[in-house]
Order: sequence, then structure tokens, then C-alpha cells
Amino acid sequence: MEADCESIGMRIRCYRKRRGWSQLHLARKVSLSQKQLSRVEASEVTELSRTLIIQIAHALKEPLVNGEINAWLYSLGFRSYIQPQLDLPPNYPWLKRFSTPAFLIDAGWFIRD
Repeated sequence: MEADCESIGMRIRCYRKRRGWSQLHLARKVSLSQKQLSRVEASEVTELSRTLIIQIAHALKEPLVNGEINAWLYSLGFRSYIQPQLDLPPNYPWLKRFSTPAFLIDAGWFIRD
């Protein structure tokens, strides 16, 4: 990440530019106007919703892959984001220890298995 990408808005701008997208292109993907996205990137918006942050991260993809979305959420006082309904890795040997059905609940309180 570049040195001038300190705030969440600046990080969004850096990811957007890295993808070669215009503000309008990203704004359409997350159902904002170009003006609203411009204000988000310039850190002129004092309150971002958790849903909007997650939508932007999904559109940009990289914040989801590298886990930065949770740093964004924590910095704004929100709980972490755990993508629901992901398949469990096939090598969970400790699950086979249970003779009766068991539930595996992740940190987002999603039942996994």
C-alpha cells in the first residue's frame, strides 16, 4: 500500500485506482452517486455504515482477500466481518472425534457444520 493511503477513504481510492476504475464505476457497483463516493474517498463523511464498507470491500475484492476490511471496521467501532457460508477445509480431523452431530459456530455466529 502506498504511503499516502492512511485513511479508509484514501485506501479505497488507492484500491480503486489500482484497478483502473473511475469513481463513477465504483459508485455504480455500490449504489452510490459519484459525489457521495468522492466525499467518502476525501474522508468528508463522518459516519460510514458497516453495510457500505462491506459493499465497497466486495466490489474492490482486495480488502476482503488481505483482511483489511476488518481493520476498517474495527477503526469505526464495528464488529469484524466473516464471510458466511464458506466451505470448511476438508482436513478438519478433530470434527471426526464426535460420535453425535456437532455444530461449529464461527466468530460471526454462523453455523458452519
